[in-house]
Amino acid sequence: MDVGISAVRWFVPSPRREGAFVRAAGLPVHVRYSGAGDDRKPLALFVHGHFGSSRTWSGLTALLSGQLECVAMDLPGFGRTPPPACYSTTAMGDTVAAVAEAISDEPVHVIGNSYGGTIALWLAATHPELVRSLTLISPAVSLSPAGLTMRKCLTVLYRLCAGGAGLRRQLSGKDARALTDAVLKECCMDSSGIDATVFDVAVADVREALRNPARITAESRSFRALAATLMRFHFPGGSSLRRVARRITVPTAIIWGEGDATVPVRHARRLARLIPGARLAVVRGTGHLPQLEAPQRVAAIIAAHIAHIAEHPARV
Repeated sequence: MDVGISAVRWFVPSPRREGAFVRAAGLPVHVRYSGAGDDRKPLALFVHGHFGSSRTWSGLTALLSGQLECVAMDLPGFGRTPPPACYSTTAMGDTVAAVAEAISDEPVHVIGNSYGGTIALWLAATHPELVRSLTLISPAVSLSPAGLTMRKCLTVLYRLCAGGAGLRRQLSGKDARALTDAVLKECCMDSSGIDATVFDVAVADVREALRNPARITAESRSFRALAATLMRFHFPGGSSLRRVARRITVPTAIIWGEGDATVPVRHARRLARLIPGARLAVVRGTGHLPQLEAPQRVAAIIAAHIAHIAEHPARV
């Protein structure tokens, strides 16, 4: 399907539309808009991952703004949204649900990456009335990165879950640009191809995290909550992520980097089997962040997914 991505111009939102706050779950949640405020376009809500913010999506939303009204949010404790009382996956999902209700009277298209993908998955299963479609980009559904021994994996988990003070000590004195470069090299198959402007946005997010003790606490506590969620993936019970995935009824696209070493692609096929009717697209030459590594290809997949829903509403 030709979705015309190559013809999409980069959209620079006006100051009035760039950032706003919506009241959701008792918090002022910061959101960024792209799409010139055209209410005739389908509305899509973007949910970022760890060490990210609403700005993480700037390259992808610019490509999609010709087809969609894009709203990227700062999760509680990230970006310009203040910290929540609870960082559990369910609490985060409820906040995203409240944002979806605040920005639209109709169900929205929800797109999430990594940690944000796990929250989006939870949202679609527990609040299907708010979700028109779901797009999961390398969602965090596993605690077993490729190439790590169990001992190394447990060490990494311990460091990330050690609490805000512990994580601050580990990051103390780190240069934001060097740390961003190291993280992207770890997460991507080839980070050298990432657009320079997008890289600078990532550096700004990491620099903000390094300077803000509350942000480091948010990173640590949210990762601890995510780890608890993922540990239940294989366990019995209604809160198992496996059972949650099976409850999803909205049209779902799963996008995964072929060389994802953070959450290996074998989990993509497993997740696609769990979600009824899910479509899987594996993006060659990319890792855990395909929306940064191959934004035009990812934008085309998302646009085609949403266009298919609009063209065949009775079939989805």
